[in-house]
Amino acid sequence: MKPLRSTKNILQVYAAMLQDPGGQHYALELSRDSRVNIGTIYAVLARLEQHGIVTSAVEDVDPSAAGRPVRRYYRFTGDGLKAARQDLADAQRAFTIGGFANA
Repeated sequence: MKPLRSTKNILQVYAAMLQDPGGQHYALELSRDSRVNIGTIYAVLARLEQHGIVTSAVEDVDPSAAGRPVRRYYRFTGDGLKAARQDLADAQRAFTIGGFANA
């Protein structure tokens, strides 16, 4: 498997998930919080799961009782949390060193 390249969308999802690093997040929430298009968020989450950054599980709820569809929740793995924090720190450093933050 090729290494995961940290794209803008991936970094935005990391930042959204790191607002509650131990929490469970669902796609619509992540799309809203990260400002990544809902059509793109599923591809991003699938890539993160394939690379072991996040795991997912479907909630155990009756959709008719909940009044909404069943949700798939995503959460960081231990190594994934470390990788997300490191990737965001690297991106911040690259952005600052490049002089863009001071423009």
